[in-house]
Amino acid sequence: MYDYIKYWKDRIKNHGSVNSSINATIIDHENYLLSKYIQKNDLVLDYGIGEGRLFPFYNKVKPIVFGYDIIDYSEFINKQREKHNKFEYYNCDVTSTKFSFDVVIAFSILTHIKPFDLRRIINEIMTMGKIAIISAYNDTALEINEDTYCFLHDYEEMFSDYKILETEKIDKIQYWVLKKQSKII
Repeated sequence: MYDYIKYWKDRIKNHGSVNSSINATIIDHENYLLSKYIQKNDLVLDYGIGEGRLFPFYNKVKPIVFGYDIIDYSEFINKQREKHNKFEYYNCDVTSTKFSFDVVIAFSILTHIKPFDLRRIINEIMTMGKIAIISAYNDTALEINEDTYCFLHDYEEMFSDYKILETEKIDKIQYWVLKKQSKII
């Protein structure tokens, strides 16, 4: 049976949390996309903050960043904070936060969610933010199976309750910007 805490701790110990397919083209695209939706002092939740790879962007734009992940990345986060210490950063427990964030970022998270739990996680992300910027492998860029805890999902169907502001595919990573649908009465 998959133990996600053990999986991520082992992955960090062996080669870090960031997938090696994240290259300069992807980072440039992510920075461009984030800069369209995040401004100084915006409340941002980095859902799946990992080792803090978005810290250079946050340091440039200076939003107020809350980071959440399923395991303790504080050793890596503290190293990133030493390099990029000019923006406000807070560790966050999404199970108890009552904040409404301007933007929730969930990069390369949904690929690792089991199919039965995906809708709940998407709803959680969308409940916490005005908009969400999400990326996932929508292709077989990774070894997709239970052992690697990587799954292909029908994201378009999962996102059908939300307005897709934009979507784009860079390499094998699909990006979506989502907003809650307005209810027409």
